Amino acid sequence: MTAAVDQQYGEFVDLALSTTAHTRSSQVGPLPVHLAGDSEDELEQISEHLRAGTGNTWPPLSVTTVDSTSVPADCIPIELRTAAKETLVARGEKVTAVANGFQESFWMLDRKNGHAVRWLPDRESPPYGEQVSPLSLAIRWWAGVGSKGALIHAGAVAGPQGAILLVGNPGAGKSTSAMSCAYTELDVLGDDQVIIDFDTDGQATAHPVYKLAKLTPRSLELIPHLEQHVAFEGQFGKFLVNLPERAPGTHHVRAICLVEQDQAGPTRIESCPRAEVLKAVGVSTLFQLAVAKKQTWEATSKLVRSAPCHRLVVRHPAEVPDVLTDLLRTIGSVTQ
Repeated sequence: MTAAVDQQYGEFVDLALSTTAHTRSSQVGPLPVHLAGDSEDELEQISEHLRAGTGNTWPPLSVTTVDSTSVPADCIPIELRTAAKETLVARGEKVTAVANGFQESFWMLDRKNGHAVRWLPDRESPPYGEQVSPLSLAIRWWAGVGSKGALIHAGAVAGPQGAILLVGNPGAGKSTSAMSCAYTELDVLGDDQVIIDFDTDGQATAHPVYKLAKLTPRSLELIPHLEQHVAFEGQFGKFLVNLPERAPGTHHVRAICLVEQDQAGPTRIESCPRAEVLKAVGVSTLFQLAVAKKQTWEATSKLVRSAPCHRLVVRHPAEVPDVLTDLLRTIGSVTQ
């Protein structure tokens, strides 16, 4: 199977590359991304969803994107033609192949050359995940295997003093808490996905990935000032909201907060064991991964060890921006 995957990858990539006539380069956090495909409009749409970053500190990732009009579905190895809601992974010595039935996509990932090929059935009707979070599988993979960082499942906000990551169990309200800070003095780096990397001293830095965030109707009711920033209504009853575009910067992670809901008192910061934070962010991040799990777990563990951990107890999202601003100011006064 190992040799077969490598051979079939070569054949698949050769066919994909033979169809590409257009290229485009983007920058996502520390990651340079070089796109190639046979549709200039598709490459532009992907680039428009990626939030610009600063510095080329990671090895570049090349992504070739094709669909069934140029590469027929029967070119996918038969053992990886997956049914809906099933993910299949085949590993070779050089490459990893991932068939993602949840996202109706097929990927070939070449670690040695930093190259990924994405196949979709129809580029005109991309699956929901690729509409709002394009290339997330490739970015997660390359962050782990090519760059010693991670694309983690967390919200993130930032101020002049640095960034705060918001983690939590499903339904805890981390995305809603993060988005409550949008269009305030704080910058929202992401509602549920953020790139993490580390400097030579082990200091974690957070980078935004996407320009859109997802909110449920209930969350939008709780944060009414975001209604004017809704881009469109997506699938699964969620609204896609434009994040404010601010100048790219370096956001050192100053704290990680485990989000919980409690109507009994005001929104507040409490102490929290690192083990609880690691469990919340680790489990939810690894659940979304088909590849690079070991590397991502190592980076996530390093992240939790690198910053103070707290509990953000939320009564109402409207109270979150002031509480997080105060936390950043307190951290800033201590570090000065």
